[in-house]
Amino acid sequence: SSGINAEWPLRPGKSVIMTVCKSLQNVPGVQSWLSGAATFVPVKSAVQETIIDLNTKLLSERVKGYFEKPRQHLKQLQDKYQYLVDGTAQKEIEDFLSTPAVMATLR
Repeated sequence: SSGINAEWPLRPGKSVIMTVCKSLQNVPGVQSWLSGAATFVPVKSAVQETIIDLNTKLLSERVKGYFEKPRQHLKQLQDKYQYLVDGTAQKEIEDFLSTPAVMATLR
């Protein structure tokens, strides 16, 4: 049965943190500035795995907190209007319209 899904699969993983780390490795160093635009010498940088893990956890918590209110709002809409989405309302209308009293009125 189709319905509204109030569970959002937003789980930022290590890929977000690794992208930031990779960006930090592409920062031009002083040598690049001194040599002009001809050569690119990046700053040598590395991030420890514990820092990556800690920031991945922190980012996941923040994303979850950031979307908590919208998730609650979606859940309220789901609770209120699920009968329209899952076909319950349509079946009730069809059942009502097929009753003998209504059929006699429509003729």
